Amino acid sequence: MKAAIYCRVSTAKQAAEGKSSMDDQLARCQAVCEAKGWEIVEVFDEGDASAGTAHRGEFQRMIADAKAGRFDVIVAREVSRLSRVAQARRAIEELMIEWGVAVCNARNGMVYSESEGLGAGIIWHVEAKMAEAEWAERSFRTTMGMRGKAEKGVVPGSKAPYGYTWTGGADNHLAVDPDTADVVTRIFTRIAAGKTCSVVARELTASGVPTPGKAEAWHPSTVYDIAVRKAYVGRFEYGRQKWVRLNSERDRQRWAQEYTRQHGRPPATIPAKIRVPGEQIYECASPVIIPPALWKAVARRLSKARKGAREARRVPMLLGILRCEECGRDMRATWAKGRGGKEFYFYRCYQAVKDPARFPCRVADREKGLRAYVNALEIEGLVWGLVDRMLSDRETLERAIGLRLAEQSEMEPVAEGRLARHEARLSKAQRAWDATRRSYFAGDLDDDTFARDRAHYELEIAMLREEIERMHRGAEERARQRDRAETIRMVAASWPAIREAFTDEERARLVMALVTDVTVSREDEITVSGKLSSEAISTERGAGGRYWIRTSDLCDVNAAL
Repeated sequence: MKAAIYCRVSTAKQAAEGKSSMDDQLARCQAVCEAKGWEIVEVFDEGDASAGTAHRGEFQRMIADAKAGRFDVIVAREVSRLSRVAQARRAIEELMIEWGVAVCNARNGMVYSESEGLGAGIIWHVEAKMAEAEWAERSFRTTMGMRGKAEKGVVPGSKAPYGYTWTGGADNHLAVDPDTADVVTRIFTRIAAGKTCSVVARELTASGVPTPGKAEAWHPSTVYDIAVRKAYVGRFEYGRQKWVRLNSERDRQRWAQEYTRQHGRPPATIPAKIRVPGEQIYECASPVIIPPALWKAVARRLSKARKGAREARRVPMLLGILRCEECGRDMRATWAKGRGGKEFYFYRCYQAVKDPARFPCRVADREKGLRAYVNALEIEGLVWGLVDRMLSDRETLERAIGLRLAEQSEMEPVAEGRLARHEARLSKAQRAWDATRRSYFAGDLDDDTFARDRAHYELEIAMLREEIERMHRGAEERARQRDRAETIRMVAASWPAIREAFTDEERARLVMALVTDVTVSREDEITVSGKLSSEAISTERGAGGRYWIRTSDLCDVNAAL
């Protein structure tokens, strides 16, 4: 059998210690493989990864390689090395049940697999659940212990803030680290002299100053976090923020949706954990590094800068639905300040940021009055005017909503029938695949036949699951559309009275409910596509459910520039 070894410790410090080192885990696993006559084809070494999440780099690579058939058994020193959360446990169980991969506990030599019978699977499940309970209890006790110290005014023995170190020993307490304390003083001095966090970060990177974490270069947010920390003036704060793990797929998708809503683009990666505000803040005494006068000067400067940033931020009404007609990319919201402090808001094509080498979709042309950026206030005013006219015409809107709901009512039985047929096909394919696995484990099928059947059933099951998931998403979207239509109907019933009371954020949500997308061409021709049926829209507003707005007909959206 081909075996893969998985070794893991939670921190780099543990990886350097003899009793919990990676070498000790590797030696135990290699000894088991040698005793059982297994060929080691891969070693997955995760030296600084907590088991509190299943989204670990080497762990996910191991899962992918197991599904690709690169090995037959996973060897770990103990179950807790593989799994301490339900998501990791379920991933391993999927390998055991669906892919026929076994798991070996190097501590007692026990092998957990489908071929070993029901008892092995039960023992694996119990040991994995015990590892989860142990991790949860340990986390709870650690949190309670640190909170107890903070309540007494003692700095908890967690990771020392940048600029400090732990003395160690029986009287372990926080002390100033001379090397990093000089960097902290330098940061405060430069910001007080008028430098921004971005400038200070570039200076530190150019000087070769090591970062607090694993990053190669200093980031402005790191400099800002240091500049606002009260520990440097003797007031260490515990509990201001806490880490929350994104273990479930629902939490990960919600975070990605919120990120997309705020930034106008999907995240490149989804983190394993995020920081959120804490429930209670405890203040403890710490050694002073920065004089109080200097800290207050930096705090005033940063507060002034952030106040200006907050005032300049506004809710982009068309973020996520405004697209460039030339390249099809989303247009991002941005802003700038003029000489007199006046703020200007724009939308610009994302292609300029994503692929600067490409010829830009929008170029300035003074003779035609065109600019590379689109004036946000003007285009939002045009779109909001169309939405206002639509909501004011209750008769037309009522017909449009009625037609849309009638269309969905006709589609619902057809969609439900298709979903039922696909679920029946999936159930049949899974039963056939289960029968094939049982025949193979019983020795009735050879390796070639099993490999051919495995590829066939895995492809069919994956395609059916994807199609069923797409149907479920379609049903959820239709339900949301029905709710949205009823909400629009209620808003339109009292629209003249509540029009002026809408905030910018409420206006943006209403536009999202009524408008599918807005496109802007290079010549500033704006096309607005609505979500309601085109049959209920009068020819005065547009044909086919579209509004065609030309800047020559109304106003130049870039005139203010």
